[in-house]
Amino acid sequence: MAGISIFKLLVILFAAGALLTAMAKGRPVAALRELPVKLTLALLAVLALGIVYSSASSAEALSTFGKYGKLLLIPAIWILIQSREQAVTSLRFYFVTQSFVVICSWLLFFGVPLPWVPAIRSASSVVFSSYLDQAILTAGFAALAWHLRKEFSFRMDQWLPVALCLLAVLNLVFVLQGRSGQVCLIAAIGLAAWQATPPKLRPIALLAPVAAFGVAMAMSAQFNQRYVSVVNEIRVFQAKTDSYKNSSSGERLNYWHKSLQAIAEKPVLGHGTGAWQQQYWRFENGKPSVATAQAKNPHQEYLFWATQLGIGGMLLLILWQGSFAWQARNYPTSEKYAALSLLAVFVVACSFNSALYDGLVGDYFCTLLAVLACLGRYSSSAPSHEHS
Repeated sequence: MAGISIFKLLVILFAAGALLTAMAKGRPVAALRELPVKLTLALLAVLALGIVYSSASSAEALSTFGKYGKLLLIPAIWILIQSREQAVTSLRFYFVTQSFVVICSWLLFFGVPLPWVPAIRSASSVVFSSYLDQAILTAGFAALAWHLRKEFSFRMDQWLPVALCLLAVLNLVFVLQGRSGQVCLIAAIGLAAWQATPPKLRPIALLAPVAAFGVAMAMSAQFNQRYVSVVNEIRVFQAKTDSYKNSSSGERLNYWHKSLQAIAEKPVLGHGTGAWQQQYWRFENGKPSVATAQAKNPHQEYLFWATQLGIGGMLLLILWQGSFAWQARNYPTSEKYAALSLLAVFVVACSFNSALYDGLVGDYFCTLLAVLACLGRYSSSAPSHEHS
């Protein structure tokens, strides 16, 4: 975390220097005129406004606002990357490092000890962060390795990125336990099938995610067990007994229920930045379970924003995500589907986790969304995408 924070700061500082230099020379910075960048700054402005009326302490409100400081990576990267070649180079570094993570995960699965992986993670074949984060990152990697296989081939045959894509897919189905990442993968497979299917047959491509889920359920006992347990955990929650607190799904459903109660109270402005934990405690009558007492988010980004900043804040978040899809409509095919696939992974991740608020995985999405936007922008021949 410390290393990532240092590099984030360096990226933002270099971007600030480049921006000041451009302003001093009277040069316009085209990146700042793009809709996703404008909406990124709007998100930060709304979060800052939410501090003013937050029901949480000033320290908690400022801490939450600081968590979203990673959003500054988006305009910073758009300022710093000034050519398609730079975007491709950035993505190739990503490809190499993420390939290393996937390969290490397989080595751990086969019992090969790796000195750079702590024992606490080795048992679950997790190399980086947690099984939840790594599963989501692996789903994004599989999607990008497929759609950008030409760029990731390093002027060789495309078998390498395709092989690593397959390794990532199998890693998610047979090795990692992160259900969020597995659902993200299914969404990515759906988009890949949509792209590969002729326009007249594309309604059939909608069945691809269902087929992929069915095949995974049939072939992987681990995958099957994880999703059967979800159904059982939901039933326990519906029974309204305290035993739901012993399951991941039950805790999430309880967080979401309490969030909806808080939203119903203040649907317009919300309770302010950083106020979710306070509201959760209030609706638990000050007696949350020991396992959830320290929870600071509902493991669902959209409900998190609506609780803090009202329905309008949540809609602004959705509009911000949609702006990346809107930009991608003009990208060349491979770049377009790469961007849309990562966005789909992001949306799914936000539906089951606070994927933007959380460290590491939130940094991942902000960084890659920005780099993919730069790649698409400079790959497009449209004049509106040329850099000033």
